Amino acid sequence: MSPRRVLASVAIALTVAAGLVSVPSAASASPAAPAVPAGATLLSTKSGHFTRASGQANVVTPNTPDRDCTANVSIYRIGSIIYGSISASCPYIVSSMRLNVNLYRSRWYGWESVGSPAGETLNNVSFDIVRAAYGCAGTGTHDFEAYGSAFIVYQGAGYSFSDVDEIDNQSC
Repeated sequence: MSPRRVLASVAIALTVAAGLVSVPSAASASPAAPAVPAGATLLSTKSGHFTRASGQANVVTPNTPDRDCTANVSIYRIGSIIYGSISASCPYIVSSMRLNVNLYRSRWYGWESVGSPAGETLNNVSFDIVRAAYGCAGTGTHDFEAYGSAFIVYQGAGYSFSDVDEIDNQSC
């Protein structure tokens, strides 16, 4: 190991030992449960971790959002309203967290966008939920797709997440 790496490792260990930063436990690496309101029926969810945005320099830190931060893209319903949602969380404060979700329903000609909200929070550890809603009463049976994306900034480096969740044959 090079002398520079040894010094960096010692500096990190001393910083952690002094309590200046927190190192999340291994349990924090599991994706958190999706944020779904009480009374809702969760139809489908996909969870995952963030990845470092391309072109970002490596930041030496005991906290690494690509390992520690998670996001969930979910589809759920309350009565005849179908929701596409995204939520994200980290075990420590990040500078910025932006979430977007697009909800689509199947049509004979392809996918139709039925909602696309976005939101941002600054200097926080989580963003509970950004959701798109579609009241489908009386419209027949459809497939629904939620495309979620998230971007966080931690110590000047950017990390991204995106995933698609789909549920078929929802009778409205």
